[in-house]
Amino acid sequence: MRLRRPISTRLVLLTVFAVMLAEVLIFVPSIANFRHEWLARRVESAAVAGLATLGAAQGADALLEPAKEAAILSTLQADLVAVVTGDASHLIARGETVGQPDLEISLDDENALTKVSSAFDSLVTGGGRVMRVKGTVGDGRVKAEVVMGEAPLRRAMLIYARNILLLSLAIASFAALLVFAAIRRFLIRPIEAMTRNMVAFAENPADPARIIRPRARGDEIGVAEQELAAMQNRLAATLREQRHLADLGLAVSKINHDLRNILASAQMISDRLTDLSDPRIQRFAPVLIRSLDRALSYTQAVLAYGRAVESVPEHRRVRLRHLVEDVRSMTGTQADDDAQGAVPRSAGGRDSLDRTRPTAPAAPGDTAGTVTGREAPAGSASGLSAIEFVNAVPADFEIEVDPGQFHRVLLNLCRNAVQALESLEDADPALVRRVVVSAERESADAVLVTVEDTGPGLPERARENLFRAFRGSARTGGTGLGLAIAAEIVEGHSGTIILAEGGPGARFEIRLPTKAQPAPSPAP
Repeated sequence: MRLRRPISTRLVLLTVFAVMLAEVLIFVPSIANFRHEWLARRVESAAVAGLATLGAAQGADALLEPAKEAAILSTLQADLVAVVTGDASHLIARGETVGQPDLEISLDDENALTKVSSAFDSLVTGGGRVMRVKGTVGDGRVKAEVVMGEAPLRRAMLIYARNILLLSLAIASFAALLVFAAIRRFLIRPIEAMTRNMVAFAENPADPARIIRPRARGDEIGVAEQELAAMQNRLAATLREQRHLADLGLAVSKINHDLRNILASAQMISDRLTDLSDPRIQRFAPVLIRSLDRALSYTQAVLAYGRAVESVPEHRRVRLRHLVEDVRSMTGTQADDDAQGAVPRSAGGRDSLDRTRPTAPAAPGDTAGTVTGREAPAGSASGLSAIEFVNAVPADFEIEVDPGQFHRVLLNLCRNAVQALESLEDADPALVRRVVVSAERESADAVLVTVEDTGPGLPERARENLFRAFRGSARTGGTGLGLAIAAEIVEGHSGTIILAEGGPGARFEIRLPTKAQPAPSPAP
Protein backbone atom coordinates (compact mmCIF):
# COMPACT_ATOMS: atom_id res chain seq x y z
CA MET A 1 0.00 0.00 0.00
CA ARG A 2 1.44 3.34 -1.09
CA LEU A 3 0.78 6.35 1.12
CA ARG A 4 0.44 9.80 -0.38
CA ARG A 5 1.80 11.60 2.68
CA PRO A 6 3.75 9.18 4.87
CA ILE A 7 4.47 10.15 8.44
CA SER A 8 8.25 9.86 7.92
CA THR A 9 8.27 12.56 5.22
CA ARG A 10 6.15 14.91 7.27
CA LEU A 11 8.35 14.26 10.27
CA VAL A 12 11.51 15.28 8.40
CA LEU A 13 9.88 18.44 7.08
CA LEU A 14 8.57 19.29 10.53
CA THR A 15 12.01 18.81 12.08
CA VAL A 16 13.66 21.06 9.47
CA PHE A 17 10.99 23.70 9.97
CA ALA A 18 11.37 23.59 13.75
CA VAL A 19 15.16 23.95 13.58
CA MET A 20 14.98 26.78 11.07
CA LEU A 21 12.40 28.57 13.17
CA ALA A 22 14.69 28.28 16.18
CA GLU A 23 17.59 29.63 14.14
CA VAL A 24 15.48 32.58 12.98
CA LEU A 25 14.61 33.39 16.57
CA ILE A 26 18.31 33.22 17.42
CA PHE A 27 19.34 35.18 14.30
CA VAL A 28 17.40 38.33 15.19
CA PRO A 29 19.35 39.19 18.36
CA SER A 30 22.55 37.76 16.85
CA ILE A 31 22.58 40.09 13.84
CA ALA A 32 21.72 43.06 16.06
CA ASN A 33 24.56 42.24 18.43
CA PHE A 34 26.95 41.68 15.49
CA ARG A 35 26.24 45.19 14.12
CA HIS A 36 26.70 46.79 17.54
CA GLU A 37 29.99 44.97 18.18
CA TRP A 38 31.27 45.76 14.69
CA LEU A 39 30.70 49.50 15.20
CA ALA A 40 32.09 49.36 18.78
CA ARG A 41 35.33 47.84 17.50
CA ARG A 42 35.71 50.69 14.98
CA VAL A 43 35.19 53.28 17.72
CA GLU A 44 37.68 51.54 20.04
CA SER A 45 40.25 51.30 17.25
CA ALA A 46 39.77 54.97 16.47
CA ALA A 47 40.29 55.85 20.15
CA VAL A 48 43.47 53.81 20.37
CA ALA A 49 44.86 55.38 17.18
CA GLY A 50 43.89 58.84 18.37
CA LEU A 51 45.51 58.46 21.79
CA ALA A 52 48.66 57.06 20.24
CA THR A 53 48.83 60.00 17.84
CA LEU A 54 48.28 62.55 20.63
CA GLY A 55 50.98 60.95 22.74
CA ALA A 56 53.45 60.96 19.87
CA ALA A 57 52.69 64.62 19.19
CA GLN A 58 53.09 65.42 22.92
CA GLY A 59 49.75 67.21 23.13
CA ALA A 60 50.20 69.30 20.01
CA ASP A 61 47.26 69.72 17.66
CA ALA A 62 49.39 69.11 14.61
CA LEU A 63 48.02 66.57 12.17
CA LEU A 64 49.76 63.34 11.28
CA GLU A 65 51.81 62.90 8.19
CA PRO A 66 49.62 62.22 5.17
CA ALA A 67 50.91 58.66 4.82
CA LYS A 68 50.09 57.74 8.44
CA GLU A 69 46.77 59.53 8.25
CA ALA A 70 45.83 57.60 5.13
CA ALA A 71 46.87 54.34 6.81
CA ILE A 72 44.58 55.01 9.81
CA LEU A 73 41.63 55.92 7.60
CA SER A 74 42.18 52.87 5.40
CA THR A 75 42.44 50.53 8.38
CA LEU A 76 39.29 51.87 9.96
CA GLN A 77 37.51 52.21 6.58
CA ALA A 78 36.60 55.74 7.73
CA ASP A 79 36.59 59.25 6.30
CA LEU A 80 37.16 61.07 9.60
CA VAL A 81 38.50 60.10 13.02
CA ALA A 82 38.33 62.33 16.11
CA VAL A 83 38.97 61.82 19.85
CA VAL A 84 37.53 63.78 22.78
CA THR A 85 39.52 63.88 26.00
CA GLY A 86 38.13 65.97 28.80
CA ASP A 87 36.73 69.12 27.24
CA ALA A 88 38.99 69.10 24.21
CA SER A 89 38.20 67.53 20.86
CA HIS A 90 41.12 66.38 18.68
CA LEU A 91 40.90 65.68 14.97
CA ILE A 92 43.12 62.68 14.31
CA ALA A 93 42.62 61.97 10.61
CA ARG A 94 40.54 63.34 7.80
CA GLY A 95 40.02 62.20 4.26
CA GLU A 96 40.04 64.37 1.20
CA THR A 97 36.25 64.29 0.99
CA VAL A 98 33.94 63.84 3.94
CA GLY A 99 30.26 63.55 3.12
CA GLN A 100 27.43 64.95 5.16
CA PRO A 101 26.38 62.24 7.68
CA ASP A 102 22.99 60.63 7.00
CA LEU A 103 22.88 58.69 10.28
CA GLU A 104 23.83 59.77 13.78
CA ILE A 105 24.64 56.65 15.87
CA SER A 106 25.42 56.87 19.58
CA LEU A 107 26.47 53.44 20.81
CA ASP A 108 26.00 54.51 24.43
CA ASP A 109 22.29 55.25 23.91
CA GLU A 110 21.27 52.05 22.04
CA ASN A 111 19.02 49.48 23.71
CA ALA A 112 17.83 46.04 22.60
CA LEU A 113 14.95 47.37 20.51
CA THR A 114 17.00 50.05 18.74
CA LYS A 115 19.78 47.54 18.07
CA VAL A 116 17.35 45.19 16.29
CA SER A 117 15.59 47.91 14.30
CA SER A 118 18.88 49.55 13.26
CA ALA A 119 20.36 46.22 12.23
CA PHE A 120 17.45 45.33 9.92
CA ASP A 121 17.41 48.90 8.62
CA SER A 122 21.04 48.51 7.57
CA LEU A 123 20.36 45.09 5.99
CA VAL A 124 17.28 46.13 4.02
CA THR A 125 17.77 49.78 3.06
CA GLY A 126 21.41 50.52 3.93
CA GLY A 127 24.57 50.53 1.84
CA GLY A 128 24.89 54.03 0.40
CA ARG A 129 24.53 56.19 3.49
CA VAL A 130 27.18 57.98 5.60
CA MET A 131 27.26 57.31 9.33
CA ARG A 132 28.64 59.32 12.25
CA VAL A 133 29.35 56.81 15.02
CA LYS A 134 30.42 57.87 18.48
CA GLY A 135 30.89 56.13 21.77
CA THR A 136 32.71 56.02 25.08
CA VAL A 137 35.86 53.91 25.38
CA GLY A 138 37.39 52.38 28.47
CA ASP A 139 36.57 54.05 31.79
CA GLY A 140 34.55 56.79 30.14
CA ARG A 141 37.23 59.53 30.07
CA VAL A 142 37.82 59.09 26.34
CA LYS A 143 35.29 59.28 23.56
CA ALA A 144 35.85 58.58 19.91
CA GLU A 145 33.97 59.61 16.81
CA VAL A 146 34.12 58.02 13.37
CA VAL A 147 32.53 59.16 10.12
CA MET A 148 32.34 56.34 7.62
CA GLY A 149 30.21 54.84 4.89
CA GLU A 150 27.56 52.19 5.66
CA ALA A 151 28.64 49.84 2.87
CA PRO A 152 31.40 48.02 4.84
CA LEU A 153 28.99 47.44 7.73
CA ARG A 154 26.25 46.06 5.46
CA ARG A 155 28.74 43.84 3.63
CA ALA A 156 29.99 42.37 6.92
CA MET A 157 26.41 41.82 8.11
CA LEU A 158 25.48 39.99 4.88
CA ILE A 159 28.49 37.70 5.24
CA TYR A 160 27.50 37.00 8.85
CA ALA A 161 23.87 36.29 7.84
CA ARG A 162 25.05 33.93 5.09
CA ASN A 163 27.21 32.03 7.55
CA ILE A 164 24.34 31.79 10.02
CA LEU A 165 22.06 30.49 7.24
CA LEU A 166 24.53 27.82 6.13
CA LEU A 167 25.17 26.79 9.71
CA SER A 168 21.44 26.64 10.39
CA LEU A 169 20.85 24.46 7.33
CA ALA A 170 23.63 22.14 8.39
CA ILE A 171 22.29 21.88 11.95
CA ALA A 172 18.72 21.43 10.71
CA SER A 173 19.72 18.70 8.28
CA PHE A 174 21.76 16.86 10.88
CA ALA A 175 19.01 17.17 13.50
CA ALA A 176 16.36 16.09 11.02
CA LEU A 177 18.31 13.03 9.98
CA LEU A 178 19.11 12.13 13.57
CA VAL A 179 15.50 12.57 14.71
CA PHE A 180 14.20 10.78 11.63
CA ALA A 181 16.50 7.80 12.17
CA ALA A 182 15.62 7.54 15.85
CA ILE A 183 11.88 7.96 15.45
CA ARG A 184 11.73 5.71 12.41
CA ARG A 185 13.54 3.02 14.33
CA PHE A 186 11.43 3.21 17.47
CA LEU A 187 8.10 4.60 16.22
CA ILE A 188 7.54 4.72 12.45
CA ARG A 189 8.58 1.16 11.63
CA PRO A 190 6.37 -0.40 14.35
CA ILE A 191 3.45 1.78 13.24
CA GLU A 192 4.01 0.81 9.61
CA ALA A 193 4.07 -2.86 10.62
CA MET A 194 0.81 -2.42 12.55
CA THR A 195 -0.74 -0.62 9.57
CA ARG A 196 0.25 -3.40 7.18
CA ASN A 197 -1.11 -5.96 9.61
CA MET A 198 -4.46 -4.17 9.96
CA VAL A 199 -4.81 -3.91 6.17
CA ALA A 200 -3.97 -7.60 5.74
CA PHE A 201 -6.31 -8.62 8.56
CA ALA A 202 -9.15 -6.57 7.06
CA GLU A 203 -8.76 -8.46 3.78
CA ASN A 204 -9.25 -11.85 5.49
CA PRO A 205 -10.16 -11.72 9.20
CA ALA A 206 -10.73 -15.48 9.25
CA ASP A 207 -7.04 -16.21 8.69
CA PRO A 208 -5.40 -16.66 12.12
CA ALA A 209 -1.97 -16.11 10.59
CA ARG A 210 -2.90 -12.46 9.97
CA ILE A 211 -3.39 -11.69 13.65
CA ILE A 212 -0.55 -9.51 14.87
CA ARG A 213 2.02 -11.03 17.22
CA PRO A 214 2.90 -8.37 19.80
CA ARG A 215 6.52 -7.91 20.77
CA ALA A 216 7.83 -7.69 24.30
CA ARG A 217 7.80 -3.91 24.55
CA GLY A 218 6.81 -1.98 27.63
CA ASP A 219 6.10 1.33 25.90
CA GLU A 220 2.99 2.70 24.21
CA ILE A 221 3.71 0.80 20.98
CA GLY A 222 3.85 -2.48 22.89
CA VAL A 223 0.54 -1.74 24.60
CA ALA A 224 -1.01 -0.83 21.23
CA GLU A 225 0.19 -4.11 19.69
CA GLN A 226 -1.20 -6.12 22.60
CA GLU A 227 -4.57 -4.37 22.43
CA LEU A 228 -4.68 -4.79 18.65
CA ALA A 229 -3.96 -8.51 18.98
CA ALA A 230 -6.70 -8.87 21.61
CA MET A 231 -9.18 -6.95 19.44
CA GLN A 232 -8.35 -9.05 16.37
CA ASN A 233 -8.78 -12.25 18.37
CA ARG A 234 -12.16 -11.08 19.65
CA LEU A 235 -13.24 -10.02 16.17
CA ALA A 236 -12.13 -13.32 14.65
CA ALA A 237 -14.02 -15.23 17.34
CA THR A 238 -17.12 -13.09 16.74
CA LEU A 239 -16.93 -13.69 12.99
CA ARG A 240 -16.61 -17.44 13.54
CA GLU A 241 -19.62 -17.33 15.84
CA GLN A 242 -21.61 -15.31 13.30
CA ARG A 243 -20.77 -17.81 10.58
CA HIS A 244 -21.89 -20.65 12.82
CA LEU A 245 -25.09 -18.79 13.60
CA ALA A 246 -25.71 -18.15 9.90
CA ASP A 247 -25.19 -21.83 9.13
CA LEU A 248 -27.42 -22.73 12.04
CA GLY A 249 -30.09 -20.31 10.85
CA LEU A 250 -30.04 -21.83 7.37
CA ALA A 251 -30.34 -25.33 8.83
CA VAL A 252 -33.14 -24.26 11.17
CA SER A 253 -35.03 -22.66 8.29
CA LYS A 254 -34.88 -25.90 6.32
CA ILE A 255 -35.88 -28.01 9.30
CA ASN A 256 -38.54 -25.50 10.28
CA HIS A 257 -40.26 -25.82 6.91
CA ASP A 258 -40.69 -29.57 7.28
CA LEU A 259 -41.50 -29.29 10.98
CA ARG A 260 -44.39 -26.96 10.23
CA ASN A 261 -45.97 -29.62 8.03
CA ILE A 262 -45.51 -32.26 10.73
CA LEU A 263 -47.05 -30.01 13.38
CA ALA A 264 -49.98 -29.25 11.11
CA SER A 265 -50.69 -32.96 10.79
CA ALA A 266 -50.36 -33.43 14.54
CA GLN A 267 -52.74 -30.52 15.12
CA MET A 268 -55.40 -32.09 12.92
CA ILE A 269 -55.10 -35.37 14.83
CA SER A 270 -55.21 -33.61 18.21
CA ASP A 271 -58.42 -31.84 17.21
CA ARG A 272 -60.09 -35.25 16.97
CA LEU A 273 -59.08 -36.10 20.54
CA THR A 274 -61.71 -33.69 21.82
CA ASP A 275 -64.39 -36.00 20.41
CA LEU A 276 -63.31 -38.89 22.70
CA SER A 277 -65.17 -39.39 25.98
CA ASP A 278 -62.21 -40.52 28.09
CA PRO A 279 -61.97 -38.01 30.98
CA ARG A 280 -58.18 -38.19 31.06
CA ILE A 281 -58.01 -37.31 27.36
CA GLN A 282 -60.53 -34.53 27.87
CA ARG A 283 -58.28 -33.17 30.66
CA PHE A 284 -55.01 -33.08 28.69
CA ALA A 285 -56.27 -32.53 25.12
CA PRO A 286 -56.66 -28.72 25.53
CA VAL A 287 -53.09 -28.45 26.84
CA LEU A 288 -51.82 -30.47 23.89
CA ILE A 289 -53.79 -28.38 21.40
CA ARG A 290 -52.50 -25.09 22.87
CA SER A 291 -48.94 -26.38 22.76
CA LEU A 292 -49.29 -27.37 19.11
CA ASP A 293 -50.85 -24.00 18.29
CA ARG A 294 -47.90 -22.18 19.87
CA ALA A 295 -45.41 -24.40 18.05
CA LEU A 296 -47.11 -23.68 14.73
CA SER A 297 -47.11 -19.92 15.39
CA TYR A 298 -43.38 -20.02 16.22
CA THR A 299 -42.50 -21.93 13.06
CA GLN A 300 -44.59 -19.58 10.93
CA ALA A 301 -42.88 -16.56 12.50
CA VAL A 302 -39.45 -18.00 11.74
CA LEU A 303 -40.36 -18.60 8.11
CA ALA A 304 -41.97 -15.16 7.80
CA TYR A 305 -39.07 -13.15 9.18
CA GLY A 306 -36.16 -15.43 8.29
CA ARG A 307 -34.91 -15.21 11.84
CA ALA A 308 -36.32 -15.32 15.36
CA VAL A 309 -37.50 -11.72 15.85
CA GLU A 310 -40.10 -10.99 18.48
CA SER A 311 -43.15 -9.12 17.23
CA VAL A 312 -44.62 -6.10 19.01
CA PRO A 313 -46.44 -7.36 22.14
CA GLU A 314 -50.25 -7.35 21.99
CA HIS A 315 -51.12 -6.53 25.59
CA ARG A 316 -54.10 -8.23 27.20
CA ARG A 317 -55.26 -8.36 30.79
CA VAL A 318 -54.62 -11.92 31.97
CA ARG A 319 -54.82 -13.83 35.22
CA LEU A 320 -51.23 -14.69 35.91
CA ARG A 321 -52.09 -17.70 38.10
CA HIS A 322 -53.77 -19.48 35.19
CA LEU A 323 -50.79 -18.73 32.94
CA VAL A 324 -48.39 -20.16 35.56
CA GLU A 325 -50.55 -23.26 35.98
CA ASP A 326 -50.40 -23.85 32.23
CA VAL A 327 -46.60 -23.60 32.41
CA ARG A 328 -46.56 -26.07 35.31
CA SER A 329 -48.53 -28.62 33.28
CA MET A 330 -46.07 -28.26 30.37
CA THR A 331 -43.04 -28.82 32.60
CA GLY A 332 -44.57 -32.05 33.95
CA THR A 333 -43.82 -31.18 37.57
CA GLN A 334 -45.85 -32.00 40.66
CA ALA A 335 -48.33 -29.39 41.88
CA ASP A 336 -48.05 -28.42 45.54
CA ASP A 337 -51.66 -28.78 46.73
CA ASP A 338 -50.95 -26.87 49.94
CA ALA A 339 -50.07 -23.78 47.91
CA GLN A 340 -53.14 -23.69 45.70
CA GLY A 341 -54.51 -20.60 47.43
CA ALA A 342 -53.03 -17.15 47.40
CA VAL A 343 -49.65 -16.94 49.12
CA PRO A 344 -48.64 -13.54 50.49
CA ARG A 345 -45.13 -12.24 50.06
CA SER A 346 -44.19 -12.93 53.66
CA ALA A 347 -45.16 -16.58 53.29
CA GLY A 348 -44.11 -17.03 49.69
CA GLY A 349 -40.95 -16.02 47.88
CA ARG A 350 -37.67 -17.24 49.33
CA ASP A 351 -39.29 -18.52 52.56
CA SER A 352 -41.54 -20.85 50.62
CA LEU A 353 -38.46 -22.57 49.19
CA ASP A 354 -37.42 -23.73 52.63
CA ARG A 355 -40.67 -25.53 53.46
CA THR A 356 -40.44 -29.31 53.46
CA ARG A 357 -43.66 -31.20 53.53
CA PRO A 358 -44.73 -34.36 51.69
CA THR A 359 -47.02 -34.16 48.71
CA ALA A 360 -50.48 -35.70 49.06
CA PRO A 361 -50.85 -38.91 47.03
CA ALA A 362 -52.93 -38.57 43.90
CA ALA A 363 -56.21 -40.35 43.52
CA PRO A 364 -56.49 -43.09 40.93
CA GLY A 365 -57.03 -41.57 37.52
CA ASP A 366 -56.15 -38.02 38.69
CA THR A 367 -52.89 -36.86 37.06
CA ALA A 368 -53.02 -33.34 38.37
CA GLY A 369 -50.93 -34.18 41.39
CA THR A 370 -48.54 -36.65 39.84
CA VAL A 371 -45.06 -36.11 38.52
CA THR A 372 -44.55 -37.00 34.90
CA GLY A 373 -41.14 -38.59 34.52
CA ARG A 374 -39.81 -36.71 37.61
CA GLU A 375 -41.04 -38.74 40.65
CA ALA A 376 -39.37 -41.95 41.76
CA PRO A 377 -41.74 -44.89 41.97
CA ALA A 378 -42.90 -46.09 45.37
CA GLY A 379 -40.40 -48.32 46.98
CA SER A 380 -37.64 -47.15 44.70
CA ALA A 381 -34.21 -47.59 46.11
CA SER A 382 -33.36 -43.99 45.30
CA GLY A 383 -36.06 -42.62 47.59
CA LEU A 384 -36.01 -39.27 45.77
CA SER A 385 -39.04 -37.01 46.19
CA ALA A 386 -40.77 -35.29 43.26
CA ILE A 387 -39.87 -31.83 41.94
CA GLU A 388 -42.53 -29.63 43.46
CA PHE A 389 -44.00 -26.68 41.58
CA VAL A 390 -45.46 -24.00 43.83
CA ASN A 391 -47.82 -21.59 42.10
CA ALA A 392 -47.77 -18.80 44.70
CA VAL A 393 -49.55 -16.25 42.51
CA PRO A 394 -52.79 -14.96 44.07
CA ALA A 395 -55.91 -16.18 42.29
CA ASP A 396 -57.06 -12.63 41.50
CA PHE A 397 -53.65 -11.27 40.42
CA GLU A 398 -53.90 -9.69 36.95
CA ILE A 399 -51.26 -8.14 34.67
CA GLU A 400 -51.24 -6.60 31.21
CA VAL A 401 -48.92 -8.61 28.96
CA ASP A 402 -48.89 -10.48 25.68
CA PRO A 403 -50.17 -13.90 26.83
CA GLY A 404 -48.22 -15.93 24.29
CA GLN A 405 -44.93 -14.10 24.74
CA PHE A 406 -45.06 -13.97 28.55
CA HIS A 407 -45.97 -17.66 28.57
CA ARG A 408 -42.66 -18.28 26.78
CA VAL A 409 -40.79 -16.23 29.40
CA LEU A 410 -42.21 -18.25 32.28
CA LEU A 411 -41.79 -21.53 30.42
CA ASN A 412 -38.11 -20.88 29.68
CA LEU A 413 -37.34 -19.85 33.26
CA CYS A 414 -39.28 -22.74 34.81
CA ARG A 415 -37.81 -25.30 32.43
CA ASN A 416 -34.29 -24.09 33.29
CA ALA A 417 -35.15 -24.43 36.99
CA VAL A 418 -36.50 -27.98 36.50
CA GLN A 419 -33.38 -29.00 34.55
CA ALA A 420 -31.18 -27.60 37.34
CA LEU A 421 -33.14 -29.61 39.94
CA GLU A 422 -32.96 -32.78 37.83
CA SER A 423 -29.17 -32.54 38.08
CA LEU A 424 -29.56 -33.26 41.84
CA GLU A 425 -30.94 -36.79 41.33
CA ASP A 426 -27.79 -38.38 42.75
CA ALA A 427 -27.66 -35.98 45.69
CA ASP A 428 -28.93 -36.41 49.26
CA PRO A 429 -32.59 -37.57 49.20
CA ALA A 430 -33.34 -35.05 51.96
CA LEU A 431 -32.67 -32.10 49.62
CA VAL A 432 -35.74 -30.09 48.71
CA ARG A 433 -36.35 -29.75 44.99
CA ARG A 434 -38.90 -27.03 44.45
CA VAL A 435 -39.79 -24.33 41.88
CA VAL A 436 -41.79 -21.34 43.11
CA VAL A 437 -43.49 -18.70 40.96
CA SER A 438 -44.85 -15.71 42.87
CA ALA A 439 -46.03 -12.19 42.10
CA GLU A 440 -46.78 -8.97 43.94
CA ARG A 441 -47.36 -5.29 43.30
CA GLU A 442 -44.25 -3.32 44.23
CA SER A 443 -45.90 0.04 43.66
CA ALA A 444 -48.78 1.66 41.85
CA ASP A 445 -46.78 1.58 38.62
CA ALA A 446 -44.92 -1.75 38.73
CA VAL A 447 -45.42 -5.43 39.46
CA LEU A 448 -42.80 -8.01 40.42
CA VAL A 449 -42.91 -11.60 39.13
CA THR A 450 -40.39 -14.00 40.70
CA VAL A 451 -39.25 -17.43 39.52
CA GLU A 452 -36.93 -19.23 41.95
CA ASP A 453 -35.73 -22.70 42.72
CA THR A 454 -33.73 -24.67 45.28
CA GLY A 455 -31.19 -25.88 42.75
CA PRO A 456 -27.41 -25.43 42.75
CA GLY A 457 -27.61 -21.91 41.30
CA LEU A 458 -25.79 -20.52 38.29
CA PRO A 459 -22.02 -20.94 37.86
CA GLU A 460 -19.81 -17.89 37.54
CA ARG A 461 -19.33 -18.42 33.79
CA ALA A 462 -23.08 -18.29 33.21
CA ARG A 463 -23.45 -15.18 35.41
CA GLU A 464 -20.84 -13.30 33.38
CA ASN A 465 -22.72 -13.94 30.12
CA LEU A 466 -26.27 -13.94 31.44
CA PHE A 467 -29.02 -13.36 28.84
CA ARG A 468 -26.52 -13.80 25.98
CA ALA A 469 -27.31 -16.54 23.49
CA PHE A 470 -24.78 -19.38 23.18
CA ARG A 471 -22.76 -17.96 26.10
CA GLY A 472 -25.01 -17.82 29.15
CA SER A 473 -25.90 -21.50 29.49
CA ALA A 474 -25.39 -23.17 32.86
CA ARG A 475 -25.54 -26.70 31.41
CA THR A 476 -22.90 -28.50 29.41
CA GLY A 477 -24.08 -28.48 25.81
CA GLY A 478 -26.72 -25.80 26.51
CA THR A 479 -27.25 -22.83 24.22
CA GLY A 480 -28.46 -20.16 26.63
CA LEU A 481 -31.25 -19.26 24.20
CA GLY A 482 -33.96 -19.57 26.86
CA LEU A 483 -32.68 -16.68 28.98
CA ALA A 484 -31.84 -14.62 25.88
CA ILE A 485 -35.39 -15.02 24.55
CA ALA A 486 -36.88 -14.24 27.97
CA ALA A 487 -34.83 -11.05 28.28
CA GLU A 488 -35.81 -9.91 24.77
CA ILE A 489 -39.51 -10.44 25.46
CA VAL A 490 -39.38 -8.67 28.84
CA GLU A 491 -37.60 -5.70 27.28
CA GLY A 492 -40.31 -5.63 24.61
CA HIS A 493 -42.80 -5.20 27.46
CA SER A 494 -40.78 -2.19 28.76
CA GLY A 495 -39.72 -4.30 31.74
CA THR A 496 -36.52 -5.66 33.26
CA ILE A 497 -35.29 -9.09 34.27
CA ILE A 498 -32.39 -9.68 36.67
CA LEU A 499 -30.77 -12.50 38.58
CA ALA A 500 -31.12 -11.64 42.27
CA GLU A 501 -28.06 -12.11 44.46
CA GLY A 502 -27.97 -14.09 47.68
CA GLY A 503 -29.56 -17.30 48.86
CA PRO A 504 -29.29 -20.81 47.47
CA GLY A 505 -30.55 -21.65 44.02
CA ALA A 506 -31.42 -19.14 41.32
CA ARG A 507 -33.95 -16.32 41.69
CA PHE A 508 -35.05 -14.33 38.64
CA GLU A 509 -37.01 -11.12 39.20
CA ILE A 510 -39.17 -9.66 36.42
CA ARG A 511 -40.44 -6.10 36.85
CA LEU A 512 -43.19 -4.91 34.52
CA PRO A 513 -45.10 -1.63 34.32
CA THR A 514 -48.72 -1.89 35.32
CA LYS A 515 -49.79 0.01 32.21
CA ALA A 516 -48.74 -1.15 28.77
CA GLN A 517 -45.96 1.01 27.35
CA PRO A 518 -45.34 1.36 23.60
CA ALA A 519 -42.68 -1.17 22.63
CA PRO A 520 -40.08 -0.42 19.94
CA SER A 521 -40.72 -1.90 16.54
CA PRO A 522 -38.67 -4.96 15.71
CA ALA A 523 -35.67 -4.62 13.48
CA PRO A 524 -36.45 -5.36 9.83
